Amino acid sequence: MPESITEFKHESIQDRKSIVKYLKTLWEGIDNGRIAFHSEEDEIELIPPDLMNLKLRVVHAEDRSKIILQIGWKPNEGKEKPGNLIVRT
Repeated sequence: MPESITEFKHESIQDRKSIVKYLKTLWEGIDNGRIAFHSEEDEIELIPPDLMNLKLRVVHAEDRSKIILQIGWKPNEGKEKPGNLIVRT
């Protein structure tokens, strides 16, 4: 049976306070076990499990900087030991 794929994408220019608000809402959704994304065109709801895969990539160059944060999971995944990451302000 073919896998059903639903994808939600959004890209926009936001000020720092707005991005912090989105990240706090995402954090709360992960903590509560339910995250819903909405835009004018799309809508998707995810139920994150207790253990997930975290990928973090940071790029800093003269003309640009970016933080790439990816959180993912598969059904029945999560038997591996969590990795160690330190993030400071």
